[in-house]
Amino acid sequence: MPEYDSLLTMSALNMAVVSLHRITSSGDRLVLDREYDSIINNLRMGEINADPELTSLYQEIVRVIHKGRLRDDIRATINKADSEKKHKSIKEIITVNVLKSFSTNPLKWLGKLAMSSASEYFSQQKEAGTLAQNNNDGQLSLEHEELDEYDELQRKLLGSSWSLLRQYQLPDSYRLTQNALVKFSAAMNEQDPSKRQRMMKYLEGDFAMYAPYWFYRASAAKETGNNDEAEKFFARFGEVWRPVLRKDPYRAEAMKYRIEGLMRSGVTQDNAGEILECLAEMETAELPKPKSPPMGDSDFVELCKSGDVVKIEEAIINDADVNARDNGSWTALKYAKSNNHSKVAQLLRKNGAKEGFFFSLFG
Repeated sequence: MPEYDSLLTMSALNMAVVSLHRITSSGDRLVLDREYDSIINNLRMGEINADPELTSLYQEIVRVIHKGRLRDDIRATINKADSEKKHKSIKEIITVNVLKSFSTNPLKWLGKLAMSSASEYFSQQKEAGTLAQNNNDGQLSLEHEELDEYDELQRKLLGSSWSLLRQYQLPDSYRLTQNALVKFSAAMNEQDPSKRQRMMKYLEGDFAMYAPYWFYRASAAKETGNNDEAEKFFARFGEVWRPVLRKDPYRAEAMKYRIEGLMRSGVTQDNAGEILECLAEMETAELPKPKSPPMGDSDFVELCKSGDVVKIEEAIINDADVNARDNGSWTALKYAKSNNHSKVAQLLRKNGAKEGFFFSLFG
C-alpha cells in the first residue's frame, strides 16, 4: 500500500483556512457564497486521511457557512447579471466555439480561445468589490454574530494544524498563521502588480507549501511582463499542488498560462500533444458556470416568436420549458410554426416540444 501523502491533508486544511479568512476579512456575503461553492464545499474530503477532529470540524464549517449563503433571489439576480456580461467559461470555449468555422491551425485557434477565457472563480473575485460598493441596503453584508462564528471556526482550524503537524511530523512551514494571512490578504488587495509581487516575495517563508500562493505570485510576475519568473513560479505551483478540490480553478488557470507559454514559439509537432493535454485538463478542472433561473413561460414564448435561435437555445440550456404556453394557451412551438421560424420549430422539437392530439387541440 503506497505511503499517504500528508500534503493532501495540509493542503485541504490550508484551503479552508484561507477561505474562512477571506470571508471574515471581507464581511461580504457574496465572498462567502463564492468561497462555499469554489473551495469549502468543493474539497475532496474522500481523498484525505480520516481524522475525527478534522472531519467533525469540516462538517461544522459546511453547516455554519451554508446558513449564511445568499438568498436565492439575490443569487439569481447576481448570476443573471454575470451571465449578461458574457464571460467565456472554459467549458463553453471547448464544447461550443469549436463548432465555429475557422481557417487557421485549429489547435492554435483553440489555444488562443482558451487563453482569452476567464475562470468563473477569478472573474467573481474581480467583481466582488464592485458589487459590494452597490450594496446600499446591506443585504450582502454579514452580521457581527456571523463574523464572530466564522472567526471562531478559523481559530479552530488554525489550532488543528498544530496537531496535524505533530501527527505527520511535518515542519512548521506547512502551517499558516493568522499574522501571515493578514499580510497575504494585503498583498492580494494591492492593485499595483509590481508592488504586489514584492509583497508576495516576503511571504515565501510562510506560504511556500500553499500552492495558490505560487499561482498568485506567478500571475503578478506575468502582469509585470516577467514571463521567465512567471513560468518558474507556475512550475513551483505544479510541484506543491495537490488534487484536493473536485473542480480546481487554480489548476485550470495554470493550464491556461502553460498553453500561452507553449504557444509563444508557435504550435509544433513537439508541443501539440502537451497543448491538447492542457486543454483537456482545463475543461475538467474548470468550475461549472452558475446558471441563471429558467426563463418564465410567457417570456420564453415571446422569445420563440422573435425567431432568435441563439437566444432560444441558451434559454433551453438554462432549463426553459419547451412546452411553455402564453396566457392564450398557445405553445412556443405553435408560434414558431405560425411565424415560419422553421429552425426554431426544429430546435423545440429536438428538445422535446410536443405536437400530439392534446397539444394540437389546445396549442
